[in-house]
Amino acid sequence: VKEGINWVSGSTIYVAAGTYVEVGQIVINKNITIIGADKLTTIIKTNQNTTSSSDGKGWWLVDPGFTFNLSNVTLDGTGFNIWQAIRNKGKGLIDNCIIKNIQFNSSGPDYAGTGIAAFGTPAMNVDVTNCEFSTIGRVGVLYFGTGITGSLYNGNTYTGKGVGDWLDYGVELGAGAVATIQNSTITNNKGV
Repeated sequence: VKEGINWVSGSTIYVAAGTYVEVGQIVINKNITIIGADKLTTIIKTNQNTTSSSDGKGWWLVDPGFTFNLSNVTLDGTGFNIWQAIRNKGKGLIDNCIIKNIQFNSSGPDYAGTGIAAFGTPAMNVDVTNCEFSTIGRVGVLYFGTGITGSLYNGNTYTGKGVGDWLDYGVELGAGAVATIQNSTITNNKGV
């Protein structure tokens, strides 16, 4: 996705079917749209852990003020400690994606790991539609802060990990965030 290419702001990147292992954190610092061939066949993986503090938590980091649209891909964190698959401080649309195996459990029970964390800094919204979340450490989508004024969570499926010593939240709104949650299925959330 990034491999040494300087994309022009406003570019649309089409990603063919295949498995892609990205090196390090992917920083989105311009308006960009990424469209995969199909969420079942366009798979993006990482090659390292994220950190557990500040912006280092994000495998993908969207800087404030930028629009990031992502569709038709799988983000798979298998084998690595991932605090947040996407840490979005801008705005955009995440549509028709699979986000799975996003867990940060180096310190014991699986109480950390978020598919998408949207902060809306300043006053920006992130819509999440038609996505599938599974094997997430804690939260599928986290909307946090008063900058989230009207995001849309629609048509998503969150499948929890079942009974065990962990947490499962399909979607969470906190610190004054406002979002519409509709037409979604959240199942198997039985962690204690």
